[in-house]
Amino acid sequence: MTGEWNSPWAVRAEEPKPGPASIDIEKAIRLTAIFAKMEASLEKSVESVFEGIALRIEYEELASDPVETIELIFGYLGLVAPETIALRYRKATSDRLSDDICNYAEFEAAVEAAGYSHFLEP
Repeated sequence: MTGEWNSPWAVRAEEPKPGPASIDIEKAIRLTAIFAKMEASLEKSVESVFEGIALRIEYEELASDPVETIELIFGYLGLVAPETIALRYRKATSDRLSDDICNYAEFEAAVEAAGYSHFLEP
């Protein structure tokens, strides 16, 4: 695979992870507010359409074991998963935000002040 790849979430399977970085806290809070609003709207829509039969997959599940999660989705839909699930990319971050965000203490305080602490790691 050739070409420039610049994703904060995924790297090609053979690439090294980018490592810790500082983030724009104000931007992160603004985007979290948008995400929270959209997540609530999506959950309401899914519930009204599928009335409790939708399969909910958390990001942590998909990121920690994408093959198993994909197989779970196939099974939930009554389909047979392919024998091989080729993944061209892998998660670019660690499993702990505090390992990837250099200014995590400031970030954590701002997230808590904004009322979004439920999005932080326990």
